Amino acid sequence: MKPAPFAYHRPTSLDEALALLARYGPDGRVLAGGQSLMPALNMRLATPAALIDINRVPGLDGIAVEGDALVIGALARHDALEHSALVARHAPLIAQAMPHVGHRAIRARGTLGGSVALADPAAELPACLLALDAVVHAAGPEGAREIPAARFFRGIYITALREEEIVTAVAVPWRAQAGARASMSSPGATATAPSSASPRTVAWTTASSARRVLPSAASARCLCVPRAPRRPWSAGPSSPTGPPKRRAHSRAIWTRRATSTRAPPSGDTWRACSSPVAWARCSVDATVAISLTVNGAPVRRRVEPRQSLVDFLRYEFELTGSHVGCEHGVCGACSVRVDGAVLRGCLMLAVQCDGSRVETVEGVAATGEARDLQQAFAVENALQCGFCTPGILLTAQDVLARRPDPSPEEIREALSGNYCRCTGYHAIVAAVRRTAEARARA
Repeated sequence: MKPAPFAYHRPTSLDEALALLARYGPDGRVLAGGQSLMPALNMRLATPAALIDINRVPGLDGIAVEGDALVIGALARHDALEHSALVARHAPLIAQAMPHVGHRAIRARGTLGGSVALADPAAELPACLLALDAVVHAAGPEGAREIPAARFFRGIYITALREEEIVTAVAVPWRAQAGARASMSSPGATATAPSSASPRTVAWTTASSARRVLPSAASARCLCVPRAPRRPWSAGPSSPTGPPKRRAHSRAIWTRRATSTRAPPSGDTWRACSSPVAWARCSVDATVAISLTVNGAPVRRRVEPRQSLVDFLRYEFELTGSHVGCEHGVCGACSVRVDGAVLRGCLMLAVQCDGSRVETVEGVAATGEARDLQQAFAVENALQCGFCTPGILLTAQDVLARRPDPSPEEIREALSGNYCRCTGYHAIVAAVRRTAEARARA
């Protein structure tokens, strides 16, 4: 499960990113967090001719109060939203919803703008923005636009975003927050953060109006309807069967214009490749020079843009402690640390780590940072087959660094993003608790 070849661009300004998006049209994809895009690339559900990585574009990751609104930049990570004092104070629903987004390794990379632009009906953020009357800010060749969330989300993976536009920020108005706080302080009011396991309801009740936002994989679109009278959700245009045209559009969202025969962008030398897309091509010089630090040692390499970080570490440096499992960010066997954050090595490209500090389980072991944790795993028989152990060790060390005395429930929650194929979670939790208690005594 590897992506088809693509050209890689890393613009350093919004204007440059928009120019690239205009150049490639429907055959270019914007890469922000990549936690939904990378699985689609790995499984060949998406085969773009080019990725436009906007992570180095300045000014898109801020969280600030501007006038009567809380403005959140498109590159603000889920983890930042979860722990931001401004978000907790001025948009508490978003702060409460963030722990339900994937798990910590996903939240460390996923972005607000990426979630909004994808418009997954099972996602938390679109529901929150609908409930809070938020406004989505977008930029394109024709200038900036402000689109109310109620008009931005049009259906499953369908938004009002134009082909050559990029989401730049989201503004949550004060009036929505005033109503939300009034609702939360009144008897019987609910503000339920969504759960990833079932259809979700986010409800804000105020004295003047009441709404229910139901984002569900079973519904044909995100709905914002009056709470009363109650309607059967399977009726009308929101039926799970939905309009055939809309269903076809949602299925094609990852591979739009897959049979395009338009000429490739001018100004480059191209060669054909084996991509399912009719003219998916990459440049003749298909490698990119990167410089980074791997386990404390500075390295320079040329890498193919589509190579994942975990493959880069395994093949270039024989750092085989990080294993290749599901390759769509679920199992956690490929976990590595990038600039101090535990991430999924299969959901990050090696080219994205240019200038970064990367650490694998071998590097952590060499420093002795987690020696007591490793010993506790041996004592508690938490090693099992060992395939998942490196990722679990990195995650457990991250838990202990953030919370020196985590409860068993907190440990289980933190490790829920790491699959143990031997079902040995009880011993693993015991090992982490043993380490925490030993460190507290020390």
